[in-house]
Amino acid sequence: VSGVSAPALLLPVPTAAEPDLTLAFTGQPGVEWDADVQASLRGAAAPVAGALHRALEVRAGQQALRQLQEQVRVFEDRAVKARQDSAALLGLTHLLEDARSVPDILNVSLPVLAELAGTDACAAWFTHAGGPASAALHRTGLPVTPPARNASDPAHPGDLTVEIGDQTLSLRPVGTRTQAASPLLPV
Repeated sequence: VSGVSAPALLLPVPTAAEPDLTLAFTGQPGVEWDADVQASLRGAAAPVAGALHRALEVRAGQQALRQLQEQVRVFEDRAVKARQDSAALLGLTHLLEDARSVPDILNVSLPVLAELAGTDACAAWFTHAGGPASAALHRTGLPVTPPARNASDPAHPGDLTVEIGDQTLSLRPVGTRTQAASPLLPV
């Protein structure tokens, strides 16, 4: 009982797994722990300690199971993401088979690249003058306004470059980040 001073009898009941295990028996104020009561409580302590030890093992097992379930969930999420990325790359491969020009390639690939980048759009431009105009497409394939940039703009951490002949094409995921970028994005 909280706030009431009660006499206690402390009985060490060490086990192999819990060497410091001690049971505390408390009694009403004024209780006397004579030798017969102490012997009875000592006799009861061993099965109580065994049950307590089993309860602690069950609890530890439940915690281990929860941790294992969380690890399985993480692996399942990664597998789903890998399947999605693989499907996106396979789809891109099939779409690129029919592309005959750089604008065709950009129209097909930018939505897939935006998906792999984890953003809702992707922009592309040639770093030197003379190439096709810059383009930006939403994941749905609809055009969006390309980000304003000039030749002196520094590269952003998410930028990718692709060499096409003597031209360098820069790709930049833009828009709202919807998820983490796929490790397959550079591929």
